[in-house]
Amino acid sequence: RRGAISAARAVAGGLLGRHAINDALGNAATALGLKRHPQDNLDEVIALDRRLTDRFPPERCRSVFFFMAGGRSQYDGYYSIRDKHPRSRLREVMESGAEIGLHASYEAGANPSQLAAEREELEIVSGGKIEKNRHHFLAWREPEHGQTIAEAGIRWDATLGYAELSGFRLGVCRPVRLFDPVHRRPLDIEEHPLTVMDCTLDRPNYMNLGEEEAFEQVRKLIDETYRHRGEFVCLWHNTVLASDDKSFHKQLYVRVLDYLGSLLEKDQCGL
Repeated sequence: RRGAISAARAVAGGLLGRHAINDALGNAATALGLKRHPQDNLDEVIALDRRLTDRFPPERCRSVFFFMAGGRSQYDGYYSIRDKHPRSRLREVMESGAEIGLHASYEAGANPSQLAAEREELEIVSGGKIEKNRHHFLAWREPEHGQTIAEAGIRWDATLGYAELSGFRLGVCRPVRLFDPVHRRPLDIEEHPLTVMDCTLDRPNYMNLGEEEAFEQVRKLIDETYRHRGEFVCLWHNTVLASDDKSFHKQLYVRVLDYLGSLLEKDQCGL
């Protein structure tokens, strides 16, 4: 029944102009179990991540998959986390050993009081405690939202990076405790600053780089992080790793993982 409801919502979204009609019909067919969507590829993403996670311990390298559990704006997800297929994919990620986090909706970015309900929904479906978060569109809009986000039970966040430019937004490559500028006190949130996001590199309205330029940019950020023995936090969406994506991001992601692996291997060998 939930699949039918999601299918109806997908079609309605297309008819109302929220999404392209072809995308809406494709999502409806996926919700009904009639076909596998190219972006239904978390098993492939898990396999890519294992290029590192199978070789190094969690304290050196870990993978976090962020799932949406709410949001009704035109910028939010097509799926309901309660539907059978998203639930099965979530279980598949958990069984792989990767961690689960909340992908706070665009709506929750504008109205952070919604975040607690989204976190609770994901906890119900996953059966585990959810304390990690990344906002959709990196839409943590105001510094003063931090208190509400902390009150929602988020203790670990990786939102604070630039969308339009890769680099060290907070000026550091290490986890930092966030600060509430309104009440002038530390927050119980450990921020893991985002260093680079996939679409930042190639979108015309952002950095507009080709593959080689993008790899060189990421390599420099990795080297700087390594030099300071910091934490390199990168974000790749499963959508750009899908078979129907025409960008260079899949091959770039593999190159980035392999380069990170070479540095981790160097450390392991005592070089």
